[in-house]
Amino acid sequence: MSKDGDNSENLEKLKKALKIRDMIFYVSIAIGFLSMAADLMITKNIFKHVGELMILSIFAFGFAIYNEGARKRLKIKIEKIENGKQT
Repeated sequence: MSKDGDNSENLEKLKKALKIRDMIFYVSIAIGFLSMAADLMITKNIFKHVGELMILSIFAFGFAIYNEGARKRLKIKIEKIENGKQT
């Protein structure tokens, strides 16, 4: 198989992985916000928390931050492949 065919297949795989990472990113943000909202509705106080819900929201936001870094790395790989194709 030619090099261009390998690059186009690799590019499609990376774009699909980026879409999946985008969905995971948005779902983890939504879980974080929903768990914080549930915590506030249960306790009705900003300064008192249900520990499990706060831990869930912190982990969800931490995972979203990690996932954002992975998304940026994928975008850089996609740009390199596309720029290599143009030259």
